Amino acid sequence: MWQNLSDDARHTVFFATKVAERHGHKKVGTAHCLLGMLEQPDCEATSVLVSLGVAIDELRHDLHQLVSQQPTSSGWFSNLDDGLKDALNLAELESKHQGRSKIGSEDILVGIVRQSNNTAAQILVKFGVSVSSVRMEMTKSEIESAGIDSVQFRNWLRFSAEGRTAAYYASQAALSRQQAVVETEHFLVGLLDVPDGLAVAVLNELKIDFDHLRTILEAEVARHPVSEVDFPTLSAQANQAIQFAYAEGPPGDSNLSSHYILLGLMLVEDCAAARGLAGVGVSLAELRRAVDEIQKRLG
Repeated sequence: MWQNLSDDARHTVFFATKVAERHGHKKVGTAHCLLGMLEQPDCEATSVLVSLGVAIDELRHDLHQLVSQQPTSSGWFSNLDDGLKDALNLAELESKHQGRSKIGSEDILVGIVRQSNNTAAQILVKFGVSVSSVRMEMTKSEIESAGIDSVQFRNWLRFSAEGRTAAYYASQAALSRQQAVVETEHFLVGLLDVPDGLAVAVLNELKIDFDHLRTILEAEVARHPVSEVDFPTLSAQANQAIQFAYAEGPPGDSNLSSHYILLGLMLVEDCAAARGLAGVGVSLAELRRAVDEIQKRLG
């Protein structure tokens, strides 16, 4: 795994060991790792936390309190504790899921937050940090750095953060397979990849078989040719789905959520996404009912 760490992630682990050393701890844990991130002003994970509005000094204080409660021992540290090892394994899965060749400090941050039983993760949750919020902030940064908002996918600007995240994941679903065009099935895959999104909430309301739906979509995605591409473009049907999503949302709403994309996909005649949804028993009428139910709960 170590050879797959980005320079940013290597620095994070290095500073984590220094934090453990200063506290006289022989094991390097997730709290040490988070403090290691905070010692680097240019660390990607720290930038994400700042962008999320986390009070860094308060977070550092709480983490220092946590590590100071751990017993000290003489001698140099030995290795990473099981919690940090698990976080790094989850970080590796996150980087692969996002189509990155290297594990970044932001992936390590996601790995830590995903450990719900970990005290350091619970501290992050207290500061409003979640897996979804970290992923959305990372996606926002990647979209801006790629210039996508001003060049391609301009229509994403009207979607909410989770809607833009789903759209970005859709592009990654195509790009990771070296496919030059984002089709409706890529969009549906992107929606499924935002577990806390409203589209997934709607599909949960309908009690669909997610594994079956993914199997159907993977078969559809596999049909498309492979080609060299820097960034994929939207197909005509995918563009049509976005226009339908606008039409389904409240007039003038500039914060359209992912369940409107889901409705838009269902409205595109004979597209792969609509066929996939139909394949798990979803009808347009049932989908509208579920969307209305979720909207009522949101108030």
